[in-house]
Amino acid sequence: MKKIITILLAITTTFLAQSQTNNDTTPIRLSSFNATSLTNNNIKLNWKVVCFLEFANFQVQRSTNGINYTTINMFQSDRLRCKQPFDYEDQNINGKIYYRINVGDKEGKFSTSKIIVVTGKSKPFEIISLSPSIITTYTQLNISSAIADKAQILITNAQGITVKQISATLNTGTNYINLELSNLAKGFYNISVHNSTANIISTRFIKQ
Repeated sequence: MKKIITILLAITTTFLAQSQTNNDTTPIRLSSFNATSLTNNNIKLNWKVVCFLEFANFQVQRSTNGINYTTINMFQSDRLRCKQPFDYEDQNINGKIYYRINVGDKEGKFSTSKIIVVTGKSKPFEIISLSPSIITTYTQLNISSAIADKAQILITNAQGITVKQISATLNTGTNYINLELSNLAKGFYNISVHNSTANIISTRFIKQ
């Protein structure tokens, strides 16, 4: 009986030792992963890895529901580069976004990081509609603004030449701006709206 117990104990001890050794020599794993919401509606991701490979594969993934993910950036890194922190900046984020990092080896075996949830800051203002977008004389520009502000509306033709400039006052919430464009020649045009903090939104229309 003692002999059986001794054998089982030896087997168990060997298994535990192997498990600890495998955990300590994992080819590549994330040691940290975090995200920061920036003032320009961008999200900056930062992560560090422990790497024992000659090179590693990285996939930065994003989701709006925490279930379905899209790869937004992928790259490879050699063993020397793996010793340095990594970062990636995701632009123009609005609302709740989920991020994760896939880390893989040469054979394509990937492990997935923890999931980070970030809420992007609301856009300062945006164009809700331009109606009609095929114009003969008049159209109405509908802009939603997070704050009361001043804006410049620039209309440029297909060659990028500014043909009309209009000053506007934006109130917090929805703004309806009527535009009289009967003097424009027929063709394709772009409307860009610039606010006081250098944010720009734009849309297009056709003049008949």
